[in-house]
Amino acid sequence: MRKTWVLLGLLVAACGGGGGGRRSGGHGKYYEATVVRQGDLKAEHFKALGQQLPGMLDDTPVLTEDAQGRQTLTPAAKLRPAAQQALYIVLTSGDDNAQEFDLRVRMADDRRVPVTVRRAPGGGFIVREGAIGERLARGKGEGLQERYGIGPLTEQGAEWTPRAREVLDLTLDALDPPERKVLEGMPFIRRVRGDDPSHGALYHQMNCQAEIFLYDSALKSDTDQFVGEPESPLPTSTRTLLHEVGHALHQRPGRVAWCNLERRLKSINDRVAASNARGERFNRDQESLSGLDRKRELAAIEAEQKDIAADRKAFERETEEARDLVQGGPLLESYRKVLGKHSAVTRYGETSLKESFAESYSLYRADPAALKRLLPDVFAYFERGEHLSAR
Repeated sequence: MRKTWVLLGLLVAACGGGGGGRRSGGHGKYYEATVVRQGDLKAEHFKALGQQLPGMLDDTPVLTEDAQGRQTLTPAAKLRPAAQQALYIVLTSGDDNAQEFDLRVRMADDRRVPVTVRRAPGGGFIVREGAIGERLARGKGEGLQERYGIGPLTEQGAEWTPRAREVLDLTLDALDPPERKVLEGMPFIRRVRGDDPSHGALYHQMNCQAEIFLYDSALKSDTDQFVGEPESPLPTSTRTLLHEVGHALHQRPGRVAWCNLERRLKSINDRVAASNARGERFNRDQESLSGLDRKRELAAIEAEQKDIAADRKAFERETEEARDLVQGGPLLESYRKVLGKHSAVTRYGETSLKESFAESYSLYRADPAALKRLLPDVFAYFERGEHLSAR
């Protein structure tokens, strides 16, 4: 999944201000998946921020929300420092199309506070804040192959650290059994980076074989961001891996087709070898056969070769169909219909229907409330299990 790094400048003085360098662009309403790197902040930053933020908001209303969803209109100057900093990040790094940000705000003492900032339907912002020092959810990290039926955990220049295993555990635990079935026997591979350094993970499929790579950049993003609710934040790397599971789901029909083709090809090759052996025997022994037996055997060999040729032609046709399934298939078509004319749930999802599906699926499993707010029809699609039945 593609991620863009944004380096934030520091607030160095208390002064009035406008919109804080807000960017614009795009045409949808997105869950903001941009990775944010927060600088080293001092106490003076937060003191200045409390004076500057009201001017940046310019009378834009701010509602604070508790864990039960109760909302209270709150002046910007009365917000806690972490909520003020989260709004500052949104105002300076976001844009009008980004609807929701899940940030682990870095305080002056280096503790983190999970804060969600959403755009209110009627205008303004909704801010929901977790506890200071709230830790990200932890997985077990042991016995993953036995518990989930996945393939081996392979290391190619990067280690499956306890933390990386915990992230994988959280990812697999979020799946329903039919979804885990798609990953049965599939290896998970740790590498430092992929061919595209912006990728945090990658699903790779070659015919019948498939594997999922996890790169360092996905784990690094957990420092400054989370996914889910701020009262029980998940590592954002969990959503990165879930994105790749989404690709495994929509490519499953193509993969199954290729696996069947590989078995078919072996069967055809076995038949060819047997037919060739039969032909060699006939050439060697035909003088010892009676005229009628020779005629019958030759007719049987020719009929078998004709049948093998027809089987080969069918195999070539099915190969083209398998290629088409890898590129699209029934699952993506069902998703296309429910998505309709709506934008993808993230900007990266706008790059293709495949990425749109993977982004929606990852958010459904990591933060279903966010997907329901942004794309209620797509949320209902996953709730009905149509991503499992359209095969």
